[in-house]
Amino acid sequence: MLAFDSAMNNYQLRLMRAQDIDAIRDLFRRVYQSNRTIAEDNWRFTETESGLAPVILAEENGKLVGAYAMWPTRVLCNNQQVAAAQALDIMVDPAHGGKGLFTQMGKEIFDVLKGQHIKIIYGFPNPPSYGGHVHKMNWRHVCDIPRYVRFVHPLRRFNFVPEWVHSALNVIKPQSDSGFEITIEQPQAAMLEEIMSETEFPERSCRVLRDARWFQWRYNQEAELSHIWLSAKKVGVLKGFAVFRESALEGEPEKRFIRISELWGNKEVVDALLRDIVRYAYDRKCMLVMIMTNMPHLRTSLCRQWFLKLQKKPFIVRPLTTENLPANIYAPNNWYIMSGDFDAM
Repeated sequence: MLAFDSAMNNYQLRLMRAQDIDAIRDLFRRVYQSNRTIAEDNWRFTETESGLAPVILAEENGKLVGAYAMWPTRVLCNNQQVAAAQALDIMVDPAHGGKGLFTQMGKEIFDVLKGQHIKIIYGFPNPPSYGGHVHKMNWRHVCDIPRYVRFVHPLRRFNFVPEWVHSALNVIKPQSDSGFEITIEQPQAAMLEEIMSETEFPERSCRVLRDARWFQWRYNQEAELSHIWLSAKKVGVLKGFAVFRESALEGEPEKRFIRISELWGNKEVVDALLRDIVRYAYDRKCMLVMIMTNMPHLRTSLCRQWFLKLQKKPFIVRPLTTENLPANIYAPNNWYIMSGDFDAM
């Protein structure tokens, strides 16, 4: 345990244990005025792809007042596997802000990760944590990841719009005439890996390693995130797949939207999958469909299906080694990001 003094406060920093999950959930409620299921938090913190997540906790007099969490991941750099970690939940109790906890917890977690032979860390910071990462802890803002939005029933955001107006919008519902057999089913692990192996990436590219082990953990049904799988087949052979989930605005369950987490296949397959997801959104009376990605090969398909590029999320990176990495992690065009790389998607 590390003691850390700030003004009149005395903080103790230590690694998270599995039994700390309730205290972390309480801190999350205090910081974000929101709540998650215990199943999701176990998936995030105690049941990651590599087991218990590395998390630095800050306590004052035995009360949890800060947490800096990382997700262990595996990244392919120039097709070579590199141990990495993604910044996850970083929280400081509002009553303890401005006292250096954020920076001190970050320094401690870096030492922990180096001891675990992690060589690359990356993240998608929200505005409050962006400055601390980039200006105080030497992360580099590499690029921005666009958010693409396809409006379906946008007027459902407003309670005063009559139902017949929403129904009228169904006239622009896309048709499903792709020639592919698209079903709601999760492909077998070997088929997923085959699709991923057929996806071409340039030399020197960097991306999260998506193999059977990763898919099994990332979309584990026990996390209760209600992901839906779509398989696109032709003559019984898998040609591509998608993963998405339906969410609602907090406290307003009738205002729903779709988040696409995975979208893989050639252009014809991607077009077909997007059409079916948008059709699903029409049938479910969702306001919109969204996806976050900088994949160049998806841009054309998204535009064809009337997705608009709205907003963006910063992508930051930091090496934890002095070794030469297989690819330049600071080159914006080297990184290939899909929605599933975001913890909330």
